[in-house]
Amino acid sequence: MKKVFVSFAVMALALASCQGKTDASSTDSAAVDSMTVVEQPMAAQTNEAILGTYEGVLPGADGSVTTKITLNADGTYSKHEEFSKAGAEPIDENGTYKLDAATGLVTLITPSSNMETYYKVAGGTLTLLDQTTKELPTGELAAQYVLNKK
Repeated sequence: MKKVFVSFAVMALALASCQGKTDASSTDSAAVDSMTVVEQPMAAQTNEAILGTYEGVLPGADGSVTTKITLNADGTYSKHEEFSKAGAEPIDENGTYKLDAATGLVTLITPSSNMETYYKVAGGTLTLLDQTTKELPTGELAAQYVLNKK
């Protein structure tokens, strides 16, 4: 199970790192409209305790990824990733998120690709989940998938 989780996590990070930077002027109106629709209901659902910035170093396909995620009250997020691999450009991403308050599942949605990334929020941490099963990591590597609230 541990190998399967690590494989999926590495694939998810590799896919995320393959996405190029997008120019704000290239955002089409459909993406902006869909962001607006998601933002309005999210503000009412947000649990104030989860808002803020989470930071940590996650394992990646070619080394580690220093990650900073900020969850805002209006249902938007920003993510900044810096890769340890020499020559790799940092990635900045903005989008919307959904919170399932009952389970603590946070789904980050990238508007340019509609890609969803799953995290579990609990006790001042944001833990990257297995992107296929949406399960928490287990075993000795589990602690490496946790971002701490700052």
